[in-house]
Amino acid sequence: MRHPGTDEHVAASAGTDGVFGGITMRRFLLRMGGSGIQAQLTIPFVLILATAIGALGFTVVRASRQAVATSLDTRSRILVNTLATGLRELYAMGEVDRVQAILDSTKQQDADIVYLVAQDAAGWSEAATPDDLKGVEQLRNDFERKMSAVTEFTRADNPDDPDVFEVAAPMTLGDSRVGTLRIGYSQAGVAALVTQILRTAAIVGLLGLGAGVAIYRLVTRRITGPLGRAVVALEEVAKGDLRGDSNEDLDSDASDEIGKMLRSIRTLQTRLQSILAEVHAQAGSVLAAAG
Repeated sequence: MRHPGTDEHVAASAGTDGVFGGITMRRFLLRMGGSGIQAQLTIPFVLILATAIGALGFTVVRASRQAVATSLDTRSRILVNTLATGLRELYAMGEVDRVQAILDSTKQQDADIVYLVAQDAAGWSEAATPDDLKGVEQLRNDFERKMSAVTEFTRADNPDDPDVFEVAAPMTLGDSRVGTLRIGYSQAGVAALVTQILRTAAIVGLLGLGAGVAIYRLVTRRITGPLGRAVVALEEVAKGDLRGDSNEDLDSDASDEIGKMLRSIRTLQTRLQSILAEVHAQAGSVLAAAG
């Protein structure tokens, strides 16, 4: 004896097989339902993970920029003080050519140096690199006058070029000032290094985000997959289909709550099938006795 709705269920399954190439409507609904639950679980995770990676990347880039800038400042301080001490006697003795050679060598060895100027107490540059700074009065504006008159190590941003800062130190012999040494440093190297760090952090962050999402989806699929099978089985029962086509999907050896739920639904289907069979048998007996 066929249960009401059996023919319609078979026809629907056959039609679905023709459209989806062997994938039944039950399995199609299972995939659609699972993806919906998985999306609801994945979207908040992606937002949280992306925010955490972005915050970490921002912190790394900021700390790296500060560390590189501090390193450049320290290097410039050491260099200008060392050169000012070493050049003062040569400058006082009029050994301008030797001073010029040292300045040229120093610039060649440090790519961040834009210019070096060794000027006398009156503000005239007698040795400098590049050459167009030689023989120029270094008192043309407030910035030059300020840096030419320093009495100790001084660092200041160059108002004519925001990417350059200048360090200066006096050259003195005893109580006599023989001149000033000024060095211009470019910060373009710092910006380039920070850009490289930012690019690397972005690539690593995207790879980490992709890996995190992939792992998370694998984990959530182990949860949403069984839940989807349970939904399909309960929908079959609700529609009156007690044939147990989804029994194979309810097989689970898991000892967690989801595994117990799947086994309970399978037991429910089996019990309902037994009850329905008993009812049919009793109805047959009654009809036979009445006939």
